[in-house]
Amino acid sequence: MRTHLVLVPGFGGFDALGQLHYYNGVTALRGKLPLALHYFDNLPTAAVDTRAKRLRRYLAKLVDRNIVESGDRVVLVGHSTGGLDIRRVVRDLDADNDSILDRLRLAFLSVPHRGTNIADWVRAHWRSRQVLISSFRQAVGVGLGVPHSLLAAFGWVAPGHSQLFDAVEDVRCDFEPLPPDDQLAQADARHARAEVNLWLDDTDHDFLAIDDLASEIRGDQNRLVESLDKDVEIWTRRKIEVRSYATMAPPTLPTDELDRDRSQRSLPAILQAMHADVGNTDAVFRTAFAACAGGPFRASAQPSLTWLGGKPHGSPLEDWQNDGIVNTASMLLPVGKTFLVSGDHADIIGHFTQVKNEGRIPGSRTYSAYDLLGSNAGFTPETFAVVWNDLFEFAI
Repeated sequence: MRTHLVLVPGFGGFDALGQLHYYNGVTALRGKLPLALHYFDNLPTAAVDTRAKRLRRYLAKLVDRNIVESGDRVVLVGHSTGGLDIRRVVRDLDADNDSILDRLRLAFLSVPHRGTNIADWVRAHWRSRQVLISSFRQAVGVGLGVPHSLLAAFGWVAPGHSQLFDAVEDVRCDFEPLPPDDQLAQADARHARAEVNLWLDDTDHDFLAIDDLASEIRGDQNRLVESLDKDVEIWTRRKIEVRSYATMAPPTLPTDELDRDRSQRSLPAILQAMHADVGNTDAVFRTAFAACAGGPFRASAQPSLTWLGGKPHGSPLEDWQNDGIVNTASMLLPVGKTFLVSGDHADIIGHFTQVKNEGRIPGSRTYSAYDLLGSNAGFTPETFAVVWNDLFEFAI
């Protein structure tokens, strides 16, 4: 019997975008453990229902091709929106009484089980989203849009260098074959450009995941973020084991202000938070934290919480506490073990420090990994190893 880990990316996710990998450094940690890793390449911003159907088709392909054989265990690992994809696909498998449920385990990394304020903010400020996507297009040299200087200025005028912009710059490097006369390098560059173009095309045509992620209660029990109890019932009845990891970063706004004002912040207030000089944080994280700290999300009853490593967490989590993208209390589950991890939304998938490329991946890319959200949360290579080794142990 073998154990298969299927790594499902979150919102905006990909297996590789150009030469940038979503789950970075996981393969190296696996070592000689009896685990087969599968990196699923999902639609980036499509509705969860669409993404889940694509995931189910992928799982069926693994079984049909005997990659997953009879008796093998399958562990679905979802980061962020990828966890909602997993919840939806398990519902669908249960409705069809699919036998693969008998060998499933589920692991969730920073998943917005009850939604996240930042999705509500993006829905309310959809023009800002269009500007960012257009800026990214121009920055990587595909399509027309806002000049690259506008995107770069976001990092220049605010304290703290944003490594996210290094990642954007490096996408263009993937289009430049190195060496230029190498036929394989030229093919890699063509494929990288095609992947980026496809990603941008997908985000242009289907951005419905935002509706699925919004935390505003609408009384719609078909929305996953409003009906977690349905999934818990299935997991319990099917005896599916579950593990969850909830990330939390230090606040970039005064806690008394956060406690006092839980409403969604205006664009001027977000810009003010972006320009604040808060310890070794960057403008991207400060902006995202502020957008996530206020809005309709309200924390519900919480299980007793433990930091990864065993130290108990005393008081219940506040509504405003988040990892830059998802409200931490939204990540908690009433079943299985949920561990608190000090880190931001990108740390837990291996993007917590800048790593020089040095031949790790082809092309002229400068870096192979980044601290995509500069949160100064204290996440280290040791933390990364503890999280993933715990997950591997759960899997096997």
